[in-house]
Amino acid sequence: MAHSQRLEIRLSGDEYALVQAEAARRGASMGKIVREALWETYGMQDQRRQDAADRLFAVDAPVSEWEQMKREITEGRLK
Repeated sequence: MAHSQRLEIRLSGDEYALVQAEAARRGASMGKIVREALWETYGMQDQRRQDAADRLFAVDAPVSEWEQMKREITEGRLK
């Protein structure tokens, strides 16, 4: 996702430290941590899931009946 808009916010020292620590813990940027919080807080996460599902279904992979697929998955995991 390309980021084309800029937002400047002011945080308290504790808020900044919290975001900074989470970013360091996850090896991510502070911006990414804030964007993810926005997605989760304002329900945009549902759209991301739908977009991911749409991309997955676009692959048009072969699909069998559930019981056969379950058996193949289990057998593949045991190999």
